[in-house]
Amino acid sequence: MTSTPPSVSPTSAPQTSLRIGTRGSPLALAQAHQVRDELIALGH
Repeated sequence: MTSTPPSVSPTSAPQTSLRIGTRGSPLALAQAHQVRDELIALGH
């Protein structure tokens, strides 16, 4: 059984900040940047 998250339009959700943490290694930084880019592409 799979579930889908409820859809929320950007205008109905309050503005919040999300901090992506990393230990600073090249791999961790690359992964954090990828997550950031994907969130931005989704409008977050």
